[in-house]
Amino acid sequence: MTQDKRYIGQETLQRAIRVATSAERLRADRRFQIVFAVAVLLAVGAGLLLWKLASGQDSLAGDLQRTRVQLDESLKSIAQRMETEVLAGMRTYDRELTSLRGSVGADAAAVARLQVEIQTRDQAIADLRNRKDLDARQREQLAAQAEERLQQLVQRFERESTQLRQSQKDTWGDLAGRYQKAVFLVVGATTNADGSISRMLGTAFCVRKDGLLATNAHVARGLADAKLTMAIQNGSGQPFRIARIAGHPGFTGPQSPDVGLLALEGTDLDLPLMPLANDDELRAVTVGTHLGTIGYPGELAEHYFADFDQGVAKGAAATFKDGWVGRITDYSLAFAEFDKARFLQHSASTSGGTSGSPMFTADGKVVAINNAVIELNLGSGAEAQRTPSAAQLASAIRADELREFITSTKW
Repeated sequence: MTQDKRYIGQETLQRAIRVATSAERLRADRRFQIVFAVAVLLAVGAGLLLWKLASGQDSLAGDLQRTRVQLDESLKSIAQRMETEVLAGMRTYDRELTSLRGSVGADAAAVARLQVEIQTRDQAIADLRNRKDLDARQREQLAAQAEERLQQLVQRFERESTQLRQSQKDTWGDLAGRYQKAVFLVVGATTNADGSISRMLGTAFCVRKDGLLATNAHVARGLADAKLTMAIQNGSGQPFRIARIAGHPGFTGPQSPDVGLLALEGTDLDLPLMPLANDDELRAVTVGTHLGTIGYPGELAEHYFADFDQGVAKGAAATFKDGWVGRITDYSLAFAEFDKARFLQHSASTSGGTSGSPMFTADGKVVAINNAVIELNLGSGAEAQRTPSAAQLASAIRADELREFITSTKW
């Protein structure tokens, strides 16, 4: 029987199966070996990768920690430098304080020193907030530390100044009553193009019975630019016309001869006046001297004109405040001999509108004219902001500057 070539015999088929099975097993073994090798390589690679990542994280964490330590040390160094500068400035002030002429109690001197340290630290914080080499978080972190110390000083200043007031028996009430009609609210008004009215306010006080008033040069300048001017007497509300205005020619700003004069209209005036201290009395004014002042805070302006009756401003009542002299310097804020030391820093917490207010001692002598609130600059350019000192400090021009100006005008 011949074999049909179209078919495979049984034996041949079995042999082919065995060969194929063997080949497939071999290929399977090879595939397993390859897969296993790849798996091992992947496992080793993953391990290496994880090790590198872990090492990198450790390195990054170390870098961050080192950076944090360096930053903390840098901020601590800046804070220490600030403290050193403040203390160095206060040591200089303390030396000058002991060398100033005049006598003052230890408690009053301590209160005066506190207000100066508050101003010094307040300025240091303002300078810190304006630094460009620190980011906002760093500035706020350092400022928060400094402000904690500043707040402690402010609380101590308020506590000790209150105790000092209670321990003293100054007759401020009697003086305020005696001189109330010697103080004037001065007003300058101008009508704008749109029909609105611009108004400026200041304070003046009578230094001669015929109606010669003293004020600041910057108040006199504002009145000179106004279309309508008047002076309203404290205690009576009686308005007076202002006939003449003069400001010191040397006035260039708060730290300059900021004194001026106003002459009221009328030839038969007989007004109460406030006496100006002479040089001997001014020499007795030193750091820690307690002063009173009467003036017109701008915050109360709406009340000054709220009650008019037959042309009398019944609401134009002045405000009394007191405080202590903290510094006596020349106009550049440097300590100087008596003749040039005409710029006083004080803590009577005055405000806008009290420019030109008389500042007098417990014996009733005017020793200075209040002229400006001490403010700090925060920021620069369009973002700049001005804020009062933490101790609400102000400045004044000593009375000998005014006396000389009166003589020079020959009014």
